[in-house]
Amino acid sequence: MIIIVRNEYARRDWFGNFFRNAAALEGSPGADIDPRVVVPTSALKLSKSKPDAFSNPALESALKLAAINRLVIIGVMAEGCVRATVKAAARRRYSVTVATDAVGSSRSFLESFGLRNMRRAGAQLSTSAEIP
Repeated sequence: MIIIVRNEYARRDWFGNFFRNAAALEGSPGADIDPRVVVPTSALKLSKSKPDAFSNPALESALKLAAINRLVIIGVMAEGCVRATVKAAARRRYSVTVATDAVGSSRSFLESFGLRNMRRAGAQLSTSAEIP
């Protein structure tokens, strides 16, 4: 099962939007998945407004319904949303693998920080070629 989680912020959150430069406002092109990412039509598409993808209860509901206990996580930003989601998944006792070549950040030191932190949280770090 493929689950795509994207940022989408309420327009009424004027304070947060000020600091995000009004990025990813609900219903705006900025909240869309980058067109370079091929999203299968069968993928479940969810939105979140906090770093941790589990802040949207539909994520855990879908995982439980499908009896999924192993997650492979990719995305941006390694030190932010990816790290928060990995840590939340580990706390919920999911087996977590992070595809290191499919995780990014704006700076290499931030990416390294995020990956180290995810490993300490219990995630396995592997390249996408190493993941069965």
